[in-house]
Amino acid sequence: LTQGMYAQTSEKKIQTSVFDVHNALSIGWMSGKLHFKQTPLAEVFDEIERYYDVDIHFSGQYDYTFSGTFENMKPAEVLKVICVSAGLECYENEPLVFRIEQVR
Repeated sequence: LTQGMYAQTSEKKIQTSVFDVHNALSIGWMSGKLHFKQTPLAEVFDEIERYYDVDIHFSGQYDYTFSGTFENMKPAEVLKVICVSAGLECYENEPLVFRIEQVR
């Protein structure tokens, strides 16, 4: 790794991924906060999965960006706020496994 990069590994995957860190917003986990600024929804869900070690199933293509900061909140609470603001519904199918759907 070089300056401005971080790596991600998963027990579920053998492959290691390397990502560029464009600014301090991308590494909010270091301060115990999740911070998003005009972040595409798919990236928001990816970050929540990493931060809380949860699974989020969202198959839709949704042209929506989210801005907000979360601190000391449970994953279900964070997802509820995001989903309400985006017109989506969140279901916790089993502990730490969430399904996101568009409101019908």
